[in-house]
Amino acid sequence: MAVVADKFWTAKQARDRLKIDWDLSAVEHVDTGQLSAKYKELARTPGNVAVNRGDQKAMDAIPASGRIAQNTNFPIWLTLRWNR
Repeated sequence: MAVVADKFWTAKQARDRLKIDWDLSAVEHVDTGQLSAKYKELARTPGNVAVNRGDQKAMDAIPASGRIAQNTNFPIWLTLRWNR
């Protein structure tokens, strides 16, 4: 569904007049708590190791909230170089 107009107010008024009844019966209803539990479960499973170097204990000391992207709309960009 789209409303096209050359002015915001005209588009908003047209949008407000629309009476749309969406059929959401086929849409998956997700629960944040269930998703969080599933992500934590998946995080405990072993993954593929691309490079094995560095200090795992130091990485484990960083709180999980500092390593998890809070918004999945943005790509995760990370460059890490650990030299002693």
